[in-house]
Amino acid sequence: MKKLLTIFCILILSACSNEVPYGKLVLREGIYYEVNSRTPFTGIAYDDFSSNPNMGYGETKFKNGLKHGDQTSYFPNGQLAMKKTWHNGCHVGALTYWYENGQKSAVYRNDDKCNRHGLTQQWDMDGNITEETCYIRNDRLSMYGDPVVIRYPIDQHEALKKQYCSDK
Repeated sequence: MKKLLTIFCILILSACSNEVPYGKLVLREGIYYEVNSRTPFTGIAYDDFSSNPNMGYGETKFKNGLKHGDQTSYFPNGQLAMKKTWHNGCHVGALTYWYENGQKSAVYRNDDKCNRHGLTQQWDMDGNITEETCYIRNDRLSMYGDPVVIRYPIDQHEALKKQYCSDK
């Protein structure tokens, strides 16, 4: 009886999860659906990146036809390649990329209204920061009409970052 109950629970849980290949989704008027379905997709769409040998696997969570939750992709060696978070179809928070060696490559930040906002950073493969750019609600901060791009190495980068890139 206990074995039968365990099997029943596993079947119920697996029926509740909805995972489909990304290619089986279609976008209609801003909403994702499974092919030949009229119900907005809720579940996980995955991609094995078979057309791109440099990528291994990726998945995106959906709720009511909109991207909602974490989106991740991995290199063939299993190392995380990219991660970002969606909320009701809006990219919010950090979008982070990594090199295949595990070193962070770039971080882009959005506010809760899908606007690029805050400090954007890029690193080389050895972990040395190479560039920082500041955004406020999708606009690059500018000084005398030029974008404030802080390139390394420079001596004054901390003062510039405090002046132009503080969380506002």
